[in-house]
Amino acid sequence: MMQFRWLCAAACAAVFSCATLLAQPAPPPEDLPLDALLNTRISTAAKYEQRVTDVPASVAVITAEEIARNGWLTLADALASVPGVTLTYDRGYTYLGVRGVGLPGDYNNRLLILLNGEPLLDGVAGAIDIGTALGVDLSSLARIEFVRGPGSVLYGSGAMFGVINLVLKSEQEASSVVVGSGSHHTTIANGRFVHDLGNGFSMSVAGSMQSDPGQNLFYPEYDTPENNNGVSSGHDYDNYRSLMGTVAGHGLRLLALTSTRTKGVPTGWFGTNFNGQQQFTDGRSLLSLTTEHRTSSTGQVFLRTSYDRFDYHGQFPYGDEMGRDRSSSTRLNADFRYVWDARPNHRVTLGAEYVANVRASYTTSLGDITHVIGGPFSIGSVYAQSEFQPVHSLSVTTGLRFDRYAHVTQTLNPRGAVVWHCNAANTLKVLYGSAFRLPSVFELGLVDEGQNFISNPNLQPEKIRQYEVVWEGRLTPEVLVSVSPYRLHMTGLIRQQTDALTTITQYQNLNDVVSQGVELKADYRRSDGLWSYASYSRQQAREDGIEMLNSAANLAKAGISTPTSLPLQGALELVYESGRKSLARSETDGVLLANLTFSAALRSSMRLSVTIRNLLNTRYATPGSPPQAEDTIPQNGRTFLLRLRVGG
Repeated sequence: MMQFRWLCAAACAAVFSCATLLAQPAPPPEDLPLDALLNTRISTAAKYEQRVTDVPASVAVITAEEIARNGWLTLADALASVPGVTLTYDRGYTYLGVRGVGLPGDYNNRLLILLNGEPLLDGVAGAIDIGTALGVDLSSLARIEFVRGPGSVLYGSGAMFGVINLVLKSEQEASSVVVGSGSHHTTIANGRFVHDLGNGFSMSVAGSMQSDPGQNLFYPEYDTPENNNGVSSGHDYDNYRSLMGTVAGHGLRLLALTSTRTKGVPTGWFGTNFNGQQQFTDGRSLLSLTTEHRTSSTGQVFLRTSYDRFDYHGQFPYGDEMGRDRSSSTRLNADFRYVWDARPNHRVTLGAEYVANVRASYTTSLGDITHVIGGPFSIGSVYAQSEFQPVHSLSVTTGLRFDRYAHVTQTLNPRGAVVWHCNAANTLKVLYGSAFRLPSVFELGLVDEGQNFISNPNLQPEKIRQYEVVWEGRLTPEVLVSVSPYRLHMTGLIRQQTDALTTITQYQNLNDVVSQGVELKADYRRSDGLWSYASYSRQQAREDGIEMLNSAANLAKAGISTPTSLPLQGALELVYESGRKSLARSETDGVLLANLTFSAALRSSMRLSVTIRNLLNTRYATPGSPPQAEDTIPQNGRTFLLRLRVGG
């Protein structure tokens, strides 16, 4: 093992030595890579475009260039590079932890993920996957905008720890095709094609697929002859298909997406038969239309309407019977907003949103017993935000949102931010925000007589308040440093609770969560295309004064990469995290992971690449979730993916 690690280190050194020698001469100063990053215009934080340095929030932007350099395949791969982020994979879904908070199996429902501003939601559990079930190929993205902190003022329920917007490439980008093969006989393919329709309209079509048979996995908790000696054989498969199309022109944009993903379950969820035929399928059909129109020199109208259907169905064997569950949600959405420049230094945004969940039901069946929960519900919201610049270098942002939820309650959430450009090289942001998450249909009504689980229609929303200071300083034209101390306080955390006397389990508003810490990051981007970064996060998350589950106190990340325009290109990522507490209050070991990508240009429009994840073949595990017998879930060892890309 030690010899292999030395060989890996030597290979990495060779990759970057070769790539550095091939680096091109520096462009003029105005084309420096940091200028391009800081001048990137994003819309997630305010629902209109702002430069990254002006955004009244803590923001991480991941560009298409970074995705290509590092060979990232899923959103989870890309977000793993962001300070304060941890990943948890339970062999079914991948969950995102932010700033020390990420309960095992929490459905990712304390974050919002958008596709070109359109929320991707499951109307029953509020769930969203950041792995293969997402259904969006990263090669179709122009960038990923991650606005950390409470975002309910503009986005409503669920935007507690941040909003992630997946921004698609324009229809003018070049077409491309990628095919690949990797570990465990995995095969992938994706392609994107663009076409000019004339009369100011253009279109794109993108498709992707994966066939992954998975691997055989050993779980000591099931190490008995009747359970195949703890070996789950042939039940880790992960197959998906997605198709997405856009048409844009004259202020209109039509987006259509359909995706499906089937995943085998090797871990024996919910006390089912281990090594049995357990699987689930997630599917989405989305249709969205957005339009914008300038009504005057000082006013602009935006309108977004959408249809979003999400279906899940699973099968889980219990003894000689096959249990099945299914959730289905259909969501109609209309979002209207008016952006008014009241004065040259004062912009006001007024908005109203209406969501009709015309279907939101969850059904379980085992033998002759069937339970159905949920039903239609609606949401009405109004919001306002003001951005005022008393002087050119200072902006003050305030906002307020009122939501009326027909099936639960009503909420009022404020936000405030001050952004001060101290000078050309330094920016200081002082941020405050509050947010909430409504209890989901699943949490409100879940009943499982076999598990002695009862519903709790009296659940109240989770709420959060966060304070943060962000300093961004440009030490040199090529070096950017940021420091972000923060403190968040979350109340009414919804969790499963089992009564020790009655053994009855239900979802309850249990505890308070306090997380505080600091994130530090340095970006070094040379004009010859050599980019590197390093970050450290110290975070302390406590639930009613006790160290929180699945929370790593220390995170350190680093990476270095060369541009994909070179004949030879490489990227190396390093991630270290300290141990995390599991449900059984054991602690996982600290872990250091390394990922390597190397690519070579075969022709001007053809490139061959290989990505090796967990390069050092480190053995590690992440905490399991309540439905699993395993306290910790072993993660993948070394894997590789070989890809051939043709076109842009």
